Amino acid sequence: MPKTERKPRRTYTQEEQATYQNEMRTSGRKGCRAPRVNLACTPETIEYIRTMSRLKGQTISQFVNDLIRKDMAEHDLS
Repeated sequence: MPKTERKPRRTYTQEEQATYQNEMRTSGRKGCRAPRVNLACTPETIEYIRTMSRLKGQTISQFVNDLIRKDMAEHDLS
């Protein structure tokens, strides 16, 4: 199978990067990587997170970030 030439990848401006990072929509965008955390959970906790994120129509990251934002607001840290 012959190699096909790829199109050049689009790069994003600083403003676009900031927008995507604030919206947590960075997947596949060169130079727009959001900070990551590796989090260990019990099986019950991860199942709850998966279920609730599906019910709300969110990704797991969106669901967890919403919980953290609510907790920050509750403690006046936002």
